[in-house]
Amino acid sequence: VSQPEQAFDASADWLRTADLTLGNLECALTDTPSLPDATLEHSLPAPVRLYAPTQAANWLKTAGFDLLGLANNHSLDAGPDGLRHTAKLLQEAELAVVGAGATPEQALEAYTFSQNGITLAILSVNAIPIPPDNVLPQGQSTQDGWDIARWEREAVLAAVSAASQQANAVIVSIHWGYEYQFRPDPAQTRYAELLFEAG
Repeated sequence: VSQPEQAFDASADWLRTADLTLGNLECALTDTPSLPDATLEHSLPAPVRLYAPTQAANWLKTAGFDLLGLANNHSLDAGPDGLRHTAKLLQEAELAVVGAGATPEQALEAYTFSQNGITLAILSVNAIPIPPDNVLPQGQSTQDGWDIARWEREAVLAAVSAASQQANAVIVSIHWGYEYQFRPDPAQTRYAELLFEAG
């Protein structure tokens, strides 16, 4: 994007009209991105890593976002420390985050939002495999063990069930499916059924 600070100019007025604007942030926020090693030991292409500059947190706030889900297959592109740093930057920009944390339990904690007597519980979950070659850069630590909320059926369904006891409705922002496909795959259909049954 040639002028990323203007990426939301055409939609910001619309995004700001909502009581709650939720997005899926499919990248890590960093000013020092680590480039993948293109000389892998196999024939697969080097992994795709998605980054945005740290100032993007403020651009997202200005655009009208209130809450960002971090559970997807690119949130760990800068490793666990990068995920923790991304969440911190977003919170400093007065954006709420969901779908990541220092423990699996924290990552599955619901964000609650109340308006006009209605309470929503919102979770963010990733159901896309993390590329095996998207490993930590040289020297990267795993401080705090930060991770995303992953589709682990029993844990996710228990989190949905618990959230449904505390809210009028539960929204699950789930990162799933095959790219460029216009129909759900069988796993998505089954996951959706299980989520509805859980509340």
